[in-house]
Amino acid sequence: MTNTLILAPTPLRPTTSQVLSLELLYDTAEQIHLAVRTWLRAVGAGLHMHVREALWQTADGHLLPRVDDHRLIDIRLDALHQLAQVTHRDLPPRWQAAVPPTVLARLLDIEAQRLQRFGNDVKAGTALPLWPLDRVALDSAAQPIDEYRVMIEGLPDPVVADLWALPTDLTCALLAEADAHAAAVNAEWNAQMERLLRGDASAAATLYGLGRDAWPWLGRTVRHTVDRTVPHRYQHVSLVRTTDESGARSLILKWTIRIPRTYLPQARDRSAYGIDIGYRNIATGASVLEITSVPRQVDVRAGLPEPQDTELLTHAVMRQQCLEPHRTGLEAVLWQALQHQHVHAEAINWQGIRERGAAPWSAAAMALVGAPLLIRWIAMLAPMTGTCLHLIDPAHTSVTCSRCGAVGERPWPYTQFHCPTCDTWTDADHNSAAVLQGGRVTGALTRR
Repeated sequence: MTNTLILAPTPLRPTTSQVLSLELLYDTAEQIHLAVRTWLRAVGAGLHMHVREALWQTADGHLLPRVDDHRLIDIRLDALHQLAQVTHRDLPPRWQAAVPPTVLARLLDIEAQRLQRFGNDVKAGTALPLWPLDRVALDSAAQPIDEYRVMIEGLPDPVVADLWALPTDLTCALLAEADAHAAAVNAEWNAQMERLLRGDASAAATLYGLGRDAWPWLGRTVRHTVDRTVPHRYQHVSLVRTTDESGARSLILKWTIRIPRTYLPQARDRSAYGIDIGYRNIATGASVLEITSVPRQVDVRAGLPEPQDTELLTHAVMRQQCLEPHRTGLEAVLWQALQHQHVHAEAINWQGIRERGAAPWSAAAMALVGAPLLIRWIAMLAPMTGTCLHLIDPAHTSVTCSRCGAVGERPWPYTQFHCPTCDTWTDADHNSAAVLQGGRVTGALTRR
């Protein structure tokens, strides 16, 4: 079965202490990445230095000899062998404390993969220019516990992450992975208990270790199995720095999801599909033939306070509770959009709207019910269906007539649109979606 891999972002809500640990992990991994890449290029230029020495010098703040990034350099095969032999114990103590062994192994594997395709005895390959590290590969160091928590190796407690996202199958895929891990932990627990009951006293130490290190998974009931015919989680997860809807810098996890090509619809409809994002209707989608709205069922215009460390789980539960009543409608708009070759959606800056006084609700309130999430999923899935997503400046979309293109008005309470030119009265959100669908906009258009 032919599959496609996508990176699915998951909002990460760590505590203050966890933020410091994760930032240290990210920064240290980036230093290791640059140290290895710089060392490879320097060795190719004739420098005689072992990779362990390069790592220690970098950790101490000493710069390695730099080589012109645009110069092609032959890397000898013994350098690749050195890289393959590096272990967690070879790192300076400060880096050992910041980077879990599984993360280091994955980072070094990424550095070596590019060279492994060369098999002659003289050189391992040709070094390419240095590139910045855009994410830290966590892989087996991160495991979802349930809908809200993720355990990351090296952190004493799980971080809060909203695994609830569109579409539902991808959420279930992450939970299936968590349950698979829970099943393995409980199987090991039961096996050690049988040893203990048979009189093997050494099993007690193993049970004690499981109780200390794997407590979140003990006693969990396996609820899911991985169905390979629907989207399911692959083996990669990364820690990424990003900017959220409010413009604040944050950390997120990106899970790699495997999606069968037969699962998604094909964009056979050559017409455009317009999507208006709002508050009264979270999303309104317009095709040539019909308009579909997702009415808001939860009023959170006041938003939620920024959660304290002790309230992160409560905040995540609240997000899920606000999103769930709208899930079916949002997924319907998602699948309808993916059947079109072109989707016109508003590129809205919620924080900017609030700062200008154009709306009383906060960016967090919009994120609570998944409005930004819908456009994000379209952007991720569109390449597989053949859909082109166009993010359009929302200026004037709410006051342009979808029938004649003239400038109209939205009288209070702003639920209706009136065009004096052609005397049209219609639902304001329906009109905006139809304006986007028909291309009657004056704002800038960006293709993604």
